[in-house]
Amino acid sequence: MKVQQTQSLSVLLGLVSYFASAEASSSTSMRNPHKHTRIINGTKAVDGRYNYFVALQHELIGHVCGGSLIAPDVVLTAAHCEHPDMLAVITRHDLDNISDGTAIPIKGSLPHPNYDDFTIDNDFMLLFLRDPAPQDATFVKLNSNPNFPAAGELVTVMGHGLTDPLGFGANEELLEVEVNVVSNEACEQSEGYLEIESTYLSMRA
Repeated sequence: MKVQQTQSLSVLLGLVSYFASAEASSSTSMRNPHKHTRIINGTKAVDGRYNYFVALQHELIGHVCGGSLIAPDVVLTAAHCEHPDMLAVITRHDLDNISDGTAIPIKGSLPHPNYDDFTIDNDFMLLFLRDPAPQDATFVKLNSNPNFPAAGELVTVMGHGLTDPLGFGANEELLEVEVNVVSNEACEQSEGYLEIESTYLSMRA
């Protein structure tokens, strides 16, 4: 059951992995305080366990975002991750090991038509790769059940996140952490300034 939850929930990478990685240097990011949130810590994932995970890399910025392969040449990520000249790095557990995995140029993007850059509502985007993913890559099975996962269920989030709240940049090795799903109503009652939208999936450690 845990594996099924992990595969179904890995689409969340496109929604949260930016918050665990380097900050985008744009005026929009500066005016939106929600984009400074961070997910901290986690443990090193087993090499090869998440072969659908995609690290979106830029030659100058480094790690930008995470995403999930949903087809041989399509990545699901967050709309706020859009940046020119990114590479989709697939099946590379350690970002420093450039001989591992495959880096594929991105030939196009399709953000959600109703994406709101300030509220981050409908924060979804498809990236289209120039070439298909390597044969050892796997694909996420998208979840069409609005009742799954239910509040209280345990799910796994992974990414190249920070391990120090005051640190900068991404972790070289892929990390994972288990979190509990909470209802959006309960999340709305918690402390913070983020308005919870119906498209969100709320979690806590």
